[in-house]
Amino acid sequence: MTGSPEIHEPGDQELARAYPRPQVEDHKYTRGVLGLITGSNDYPGAALMSSRAAVYTGAGMVRFVGDEALNFRVQLHQPEVVCSTVPPEQLHVQAWAAGSGATGEARELALTHAVQAREAAVLDAAAVDIAARWVGLNGKLGVHKILTPHAGEMEQLFRWLAVMLEEEWKKTVQRSAPDRADIEADPVFWASQAARLTGATVLLKGASTHIASGDAPVLKVVGQTPWLATAGSGDTLTGILGSLLVQAIARQNSPEKPEELGAEFYSRLAATAVRLHNLAALAVHGGEAAGPTPPSLVAEKIPAALAQLLRSL
Repeated sequence: MTGSPEIHEPGDQELARAYPRPQVEDHKYTRGVLGLITGSNDYPGAALMSSRAAVYTGAGMVRFVGDEALNFRVQLHQPEVVCSTVPPEQLHVQAWAAGSGATGEARELALTHAVQAREAAVLDAAAVDIAARWVGLNGKLGVHKILTPHAGEMEQLFRWLAVMLEEEWKKTVQRSAPDRADIEADPVFWASQAARLTGATVLLKGASTHIASGDAPVLKVVGQTPWLATAGSGDTLTGILGSLLVQAIARQNSPEKPEELGAEFYSRLAATAVRLHNLAALAVHGGEAAGPTPPSLVAEKIPAALAQLLRSL
């Protein structure tokens, strides 16, 4: 079992530097094309919230993958989104955001592509479970894959890993597979173990969010408002992080080998997304944690929250 990892709480100036400001010569493709595989006909709201958040965070283009019924809803809700019914492997994108609210066999196939494709990806909810099984069968993912579980989803991830990586688990973790209470009691340890076992960047959501990636310090972002603890907040964060990710990948011109950008690059992007999410929630009530922050309203405040973060530079 490894020793205690270094922990760092980044300030706004550090996080603002992670955002790739557009340049005068940019166009929609150089701003980043994000592939979005979220929601389903069981949970269409996840598609609507994540797509709005992705657009409002500034991606050059958001390509949504769904069937005709779900695409119709997304298009009515967010007309900037480009919707497609073709399989994701036929689309040209520079990064993926996938998993939030995705159910059903067709969705599982699409999520599997986001897990195994060469592009960087944000993997939430159902995609975390698929990623755990993929690691057990095929090996580590790489820091360019960002897993975003809450403690309950992390518990399920460890159930898979403890069985499928049994020898490595016994040798290095030296504890039983944790339940949700265990994870919430020691989030730094368990986020670090998840990152080590999967090879991915792991963003463990909670009152304070912890981000572990490779040999980079664990980043801690303290929550600013408990009003964000509501259904749909994770879907919104998926859209924010996916949008930040694809813009940064495009700015670095590294969609072919995104893993080479390194652990600190991805952990800082993830922390920036969490901070931006918090600032947008506070902006719902004029900068205070004064009342409910429905995810739809939070998404509308992202542009102003991003401007506020960038002013810290």
